[in-house]
Amino acid sequence: MKHMFNKANAPYIISSTLATATLLASGVFAAAPYVGFLAPAAALSVGLPFIIGGAVFSAIVIALSAVLVNKNKIIFEKDTQLTNQAKEIEGKNRDIFEKSKELKVTSSYLDAQNAKGKAEMQKQLDKK
Repeated sequence: MKHMFNKANAPYIISSTLATATLLASGVFAAAPYVGFLAPAAALSVGLPFIIGGAVFSAIVIALSAVLVNKNKIIFEKDTQLTNQAKEIEGKNRDIFEKSKELKVTSSYLDAQNAKGKAEMQKQLDKK
């Protein structure tokens, strides 16, 4: 629900609201001849085909708007997952870079120790 009211969903929410108002108006016009206090609406004498057409069109718009809002929600969730994965990968790359630095330091230390050991061994061989 918290991601429903974003910029991507604004047109769908507006169209759904207008379609709901049209659907309610269709119901008012359909019931107007049978309800006394709706006599002013009955005076407009809107034809039954227009009332039914408006109601059906409104229901279709409401359904499609709901589907599109749901699709945008799914897209937003996927984008959030991708962003989280990208951050995780970036963190792992940073860790790998730090580990490679440590490995280079350790490698240079071991190379120095190895060279020192070879030099000492060479001195001992030269003494013999």
